Amino acid sequence: MIRQSTSKRVGIRDWLAKRELLKALYGCSTVKGLFLTMVSSCYKNKLPSSPPRSRNDSGTTFLEAVLDAQRRWVSSRPTDDMYLQLWERIRSDLNLDCVVVKLFECSFEEFVDLLGNQVLRDYAEALAEDTDSPLTDAQRRKLLTLFSGASLPAPGHGYCVHRDRRTHYESSLSALQDGRYPIWRFYNAPEAARAWTTLIESENYRMYLDCLCSLKQLVQEAHWIGALRERRYNAAVSLAGGGSPEKDLVLVKSLVKALDDHRGEIEYTIVDISDAMIHETERFLGPRLRSEQLNRVRVTDLSLDILQLEGRFMRGDSWQHVVWAILGGTIGNLPEREFFRSLKEPSRSGDLLIVGLDTHDDEGWEQFERRMKGQYGCKELDFLLEAQPRRIGQAATPIPVEDSKAPNAVERSRSCVDGPIVEVGVRKRADGDPDHHVCNSWIAEFKYRSDDRSKVLGSTRYVLAEFLAFAREFGGWEHVGTTAAPDGSTFRQLLLRRI
Repeated sequence: MIRQSTSKRVGIRDWLAKRELLKALYGCSTVKGLFLTMVSSCYKNKLPSSPPRSRNDSGTTFLEAVLDAQRRWVSSRPTDDMYLQLWERIRSDLNLDCVVVKLFECSFEEFVDLLGNQVLRDYAEALAEDTDSPLTDAQRRKLLTLFSGASLPAPGHGYCVHRDRRTHYESSLSALQDGRYPIWRFYNAPEAARAWTTLIESENYRMYLDCLCSLKQLVQEAHWIGALRERRYNAAVSLAGGGSPEKDLVLVKSLVKALDDHRGEIEYTIVDISDAMIHETERFLGPRLRSEQLNRVRVTDLSLDILQLEGRFMRGDSWQHVVWAILGGTIGNLPEREFFRSLKEPSRSGDLLIVGLDTHDDEGWEQFERRMKGQYGCKELDFLLEAQPRRIGQAATPIPVEDSKAPNAVERSRSCVDGPIVEVGVRKRADGDPDHHVCNSWIAEFKYRSDDRSKVLGSTRYVLAEFLAFAREFGGWEHVGTTAAPDGSTFRQLLLRRI
């Protein structure tokens, strides 16, 4: 019956705007996170069609198929049974009194009316005021007038977001002019923060989704639950965690659940060098901590280089044991020796450390090279690296946008540059490498041009046993457990304990 009512080949009306609102309702900051949550919800009871994240004959998972299909919903409606079942689950999740086809045909404004009081004021205001969201002026006005005359609910007791400014702030431009411009500095630019979001939403870039999937799995596994029961973990620190608030929410919920005696607060600190990335997290996380009654959580944002924690990061007096986290393969962008040295002073025996990293165990060299070039040889990485400061007067490249006439098209231009922006290569770690310290590491290298200079960045992939040995011998962290991302992914979520 649903198939007959949706057979007409027209798009879902106002799909991009509706998708943004669904992200808010499902507590997600990315499209990938939204559909992971929706698929997981839909298949809690294993509907008879293709199960979530299992691969079909073409090697594509159901989740990947949904992510690909939704890009076309601007111009064509879903007709396949597995997608219609997904929409039926959305209708059921949100308790909407209508048939599924109504969700396709109604305007954004009508969709908001169908949702009623499920559209919380914090979410509505944040979405309406986000200049990057694909909403028209009329759609923004609809959200802003939704709670006309209503008072904003008071935040829960103990909730706080504030900045700790004990460290010297250096802008991207001053760093470049002074010749001190490490790669993480350019994330201070708002353009770079938006470009980062574009990269993680890319079809090529799988690591974000693999990290989110494996993190959600980790917090349900016995070695994580058992470790939290052994001691009282009332603090967590997300290292270089700005810009990935979905992952913060997963950790916060798990810690609140584990600290189930209802006494005391949980201190959650986000440490990042980039104010722009921290702001993206704060904008998403703040309203959700209030609306989801996580009123025992205090969030602190700290602008600090995570390789300089020693002597600068102050461990809270009330902190008993801490969960540290460096997620998303970020460890692969750092000199590992410097990272563990930086973490040694503020951490204590019994603390936990979650490390998300990519591996190359049992992978051939040619296969690895193809994987790296496929993952990073994309226009979105160009945009991210091009977002750095340039010569004064040099035009910036526009951030990619979704075109309603061609959902997969990306508009771009190159200024003052000919040829490829980013060249992706691979190499094996050599003995004595000053930036990569774990034996048998393989490195994806990105050679690019910015400010008329050629620069090289690296992203490391590890042999799991070699990384664990390095973490124990040099860092003093023992292995507690490993969670693999689904679908044969090479990504791993490690849980370590400070010895």
